[in-house]
Amino acid sequence: MGKYGTDYTGLGAYEGGVNIDKGANIISTNSDGETALLFGPAALREIQAGCANGDFAIPPDNATEIISDENPLPYWTYTDVNSAGAITAAVVTDSTAGSGNVLRFTVAASTPTGKSATLTRYISVASTLSRSFSYYLEASFDNGSATAFANVEVSGAFYNADLTATSGSFTSGTYAFSSLSSPTGISAPANFDAGSLLSTTAPSDAAYLLVTITISTTGTTSGTVDLGEVNLYHGSPEILLTDRSAPQTYQPAVLQADGGELLIQSDNGNSLTITATTSNFNNSVTTTGNLTADGDITANGVLSGSGETDLLVHGVNLQRTTTLTINTSTDASATAITWSSAVKNTSLYAYWSSGSTIAIPLTGWYNITCHLTFASGTGYAARLYALIGGTVIAESEMQAAANTTNDTVGLATIAYLTAGNSLVFRASASSASKTIGGSARNRCSVVYIGDMSV
Repeated sequence: MGKYGTDYTGLGAYEGGVNIDKGANIISTNSDGETALLFGPAALREIQAGCANGDFAIPPDNATEIISDENPLPYWTYTDVNSAGAITAAVVTDSTAGSGNVLRFTVAASTPTGKSATLTRYISVASTLSRSFSYYLEASFDNGSATAFANVEVSGAFYNADLTATSGSFTSGTYAFSSLSSPTGISAPANFDAGSLLSTTAPSDAAYLLVTITISTTGTTSGTVDLGEVNLYHGSPEILLTDRSAPQTYQPAVLQADGGELLIQSDNGNSLTITATTSNFNNSVTTTGNLTADGDITANGVLSGSGETDLLVHGVNLQRTTTLTINTSTDASATAITWSSAVKNTSLYAYWSSGSTIAIPLTGWYNITCHLTFASGTGYAARLYALIGGTVIAESEMQAAANTTNDTVGLATIAYLTAGNSLVFRASASSASKTIGGSARNRCSVVYIGDMSV
């Protein structure tokens, strides 16, 4: 018998396709018109979403019957672990699903606790001795009945070439049917957070990922839930980006994860430019953690944020509206200046609410100023102090003069303070019964200017 290759002329008039044993198309030779497909639904699903027949486009031979050893679901294995037929699965039509089908799990009435069934598939994964790829699963459920004790779980585990388990596994955790009444994507690992990602990286000896959908009971129950699709996503250590305008001039940019850090490098001096427009980024770039720069940060607008950042300037500006009698003591025994109101008190941190104490919210450098008026006679001095925890960090003194309407005393300093410090301004005079003014001229300000880590 002869062997047929791609150059066999006898196939030129052949129109059909390469089909699986169940008859479903894998590769089509039909190219007639705009609806012609090169690949069948199972192959497309494997290419686009990582899981052949993950959307159940190809039903079993008896499409309306439950899945069994005699009526298997293509590319999947359904196992009744110990329910003795109480937990079943069947492909049903659903116009809301892209494939037109969903897989419906049914838990029969009065199914006791501790029963389970699984749907499994081995999917090839890419891994080598020197390079690793990470994977995570997402399964989409819908129409879960409002019943107790019927649950679903999605999990993955790596296997080597002879289908022996190797290191690495992850799970979504358990979801009740009642929590899946509307379209819900369940991810494995659960929540796909940073703490659960190490187990999603394929070890060097991995050849397959075993996908398992588990239906189980934790009490006597019944119910149904629909599985719409199963997707497998993967990531590599780096992404190469070819230069769009001058690919012959510049090397590709690289986006990579290395040593727990995200690195973005380009051929143009390793510079990074982020263009934010109203149409695509709502005119903003947001970070949820710290932003560190080894070089200069230049901005044409205001640098602001909702978290603790060295680039954020914030503070408080306070004033008095009534006069205050001050004593003749000095330093920490001078009269504490209580403030009448805040002209500006940042919404990010509550520096002040009442009284004389200003609470320092962050460790770093602060610009501190105070300006007071005093009067009534001559021949005495007014003193002004700034204290942290009872220790004077700045002071000023001014003699009352005969030729001024409002004598003034003020101080200004820049100090490195610690979060939790209490800043108090105090005033005194060298003669008794003296006062400081109560007009808008009597103000202080405390402004955070950063901790110099950039």
